[in-house]
Amino acid sequence: MKSVSYLIFVLVVIFTISSCKTPSDKEFNQLKSRNLQGNELLQEIINFEVEHSNHFESKVQLADFYMLINNYEKAYEYAVRAESVLNNAPKGKNGNKLKSILFGDRAKLEYILKNYESALEYANKGIKADKEHGVFIKFTKAKILLELNKKQEAIDLLDSLYKTNIEDATSEDMQFYMYILANEKRYQDATKILEYYFKTGHYFTGLGAFASGIYEKTGDTARAILATFLDSEYYSCFNDSTHKEYLSNIKKLEEKLKKEGNYSVSENSINYLMNASRIKDATIFKLICRICFPKKLHCKTNSLFKFVLKSKHFQLHLSWNPVYLHLPKLQPFP
Repeated sequence: MKSVSYLIFVLVVIFTISSCKTPSDKEFNQLKSRNLQGNELLQEIINFEVEHSNHFESKVQLADFYMLINNYEKAYEYAVRAESVLNNAPKGKNGNKLKSILFGDRAKLEYILKNYESALEYANKGIKADKEHGVFIKFTKAKILLELNKKQEAIDLLDSLYKTNIEDATSEDMQFYMYILANEKRYQDATKILEYYFKTGHYFTGLGAFASGIYEKTGDTARAILATFLDSEYYSCFNDSTHKEYLSNIKKLEEKLKKEGNYSVSENSINYLMNASRIKDATIFKLICRICFPKKLHCKTNSLFKFVLKSKHFQLHLSWNPVYLHLPKLQPFP
């Protein structure tokens, strides 16, 4: 969840995008230049909006701020107020961006309320109002299209967005797209988004299990095993976990591999890796030990990890180092 201080900072940044045209705009601009911080700034903006009932920007910025902190009731209230004085929007590029922000927020709010036809209308208006900000609204539009049973149109839009604008996607956007790809059995495409997602450091409950399933579908057994550890490790960063879920998942995967004849154990390889002098990077060595022998895990799982730690899989561990570095428990390494 975003911190309040970060969101207040975002509020300050948002307030810098308009130009000064009318007397109320000049007064609003003066307010922004007073270098107010945190709740004091927010309260001043709220007071300004009350005193200037026809001022467009202050209403848009408050609506957008409350969207950021998931206060949808307040966001809706200010969005409706802003739309009632739409004709007072500044002219030019800044005014167009403000309109796009407003319509984008309305699209999200209507989507949340399950008013999908209305949501689509607002999304299209937001995309049209400002091309640059409209890119962000397209991610919302794809979700709306899916709810309107326009599945292929939604997928085509997402495919296009992720080819050119993946850096503009939120963690929730990427999660949505990965599940779409998996549902369409486009597992190779899903792994590309998945690995980009790992690099961002984001997490959602069930990520490890989902990733394991995707890697299993693509025949990447080693990554499937490593991914099963993610949920358990992340959960244990904040809770006194017994790793029951992890043990259950790893047991199922182990049984599947044995059944398919794709499983073997090499004692020599595990002993080789446990010799720290053979590994130049001590941090990597600690990471491997942490993954392979997490506290509270039953030793019967070690044989499966020995399979992963064959020499041919060693580079895989190195490539996954950034993924596990995002876990709080591994900062710094024990």
